[in-house]
Amino acid sequence: MTHVGFSTANKQFGIYFYFLNLFVPRKTKYYLVNLKAEPYYQEGYSVVKNTIPDNGFYKFNPKRVKFINIILLKNFYSPRAVNGNFLDFLLNHKYLIPSKWQNKNILFTGTVYQKNDDKTLWVRCLGYEKAKNRWYPGWIWITKKFNSSDLTILV
Repeated sequence: MTHVGFSTANKQFGIYFYFLNLFVPRKTKYYLVNLKAEPYYQEGYSVVKNTIPDNGFYKFNPKRVKFINIILLKNFYSPRAVNGNFLDFLLNHKYLIPSKWQNKNILFTGTVYQKNDDKTLWVRCLGYEKAKNRWYPGWIWITKKFNSSDLTILV
């Protein structure tokens, strides 16, 4: 059986390319986030530590994010943790936040703030409010007891 305009050889050639496209890895889509920009400041807080990766950028692919439980970090610090600039990026591009992150508290431990009046240490976090179906930024005191849903993102 032949198709109009196609010989048997062309049909087989087309099927070959169809299967080739299924198995050839495609480039993944990522977003370049500038982590070396000036971090967010709130009145009454000052930045104590702002971790910047080697090249200063983070290639964000929503499907390939490396999380680590905050309890596993020694002294609440990792040189590979993303800073608060990534939180600002996510808040400006909420459509990129995967829905499976909704049950997690994501801390951005690369930027540590100190409250000026009582000298306590804080980090910014990303939370999800189910009742209002919205993402919101927050602050977490470093000395709080953390649980298994408290995660940080590594570069």
